Amino acid sequence: MVSTDVCDLTEEKKSILMNTEVLGVHKDPLFIAGERLRKGDQGQQVWTRPLANGDFAAVLYNSNNKTTLPSSLTWSDLGWSNSDSVSVRDLWLKQDLGTFTHGIQYKIPVNDVLLVRLSKQAK
Repeated sequence: MVSTDVCDLTEEKKSILMNTEVLGVHKDPLFIAGERLRKGDQGQQVWTRPLANGDFAAVLYNSNNKTTLPSSLTWSDLGWSNSDSVSVRDLWLKQDLGTFTHGIQYKIPVNDVLLVRLSKQAK
């Protein structure tokens, strides 16, 4: 459902609604809803969802109205070993962020999110 005139969408709104990588997570055939792993006392939230191919989607969300906050996720939160190498891709920017061990930590701006796809690399 879109609550705007779809005949008059801005390019920014089109890029949000038609982002194939985000839609791929939405349409993932595993059909398992995301679960909140953590809720911090300042408004940080971490949500994850397993995907059919073994990857995970994760959202690091800052619901704070006043300040940027750090948010983190470890591989052990996902049931993986912290020594695993995991590729991280920002789905909104369609950009690889790198390959990491242990987990990720990012500063999330006020009322913003980081939506990533996490792909464990073969050993």
